Amino acid sequence: MFFVGKKVVYLSLYSAGQRIKPSGFLQMTGTGEKIKFSLQIKNMREIPDAGYEIYICNKEDCIQIGHVMLQEGNGYFEKKMEPV
Repeated sequence: MFFVGKKVVYLSLYSAGQRIKPSGFLQMTGTGEKIKFSLQIKNMREIPDAGYEIYICNKEDCIQIGHVMLQEGNGYFEKKMEPV
């Protein structure tokens, strides 16, 4: 993976196909030498204390890059890695 620039994806909570509320963002920033992933989850009171694995996927496969824990519905994850 080679990426230079910044990409932000906004996350939302959905129920039965309807958007309920915003729930955070995923930001990917690349310099060509390193890629930084920042994930912020907020106001997810529906799932107050839980842990989730984080994966990056392409058409062929997925790799696990970390784990995020939610406390009172909020969580933050950040990882810097070299392009694959």
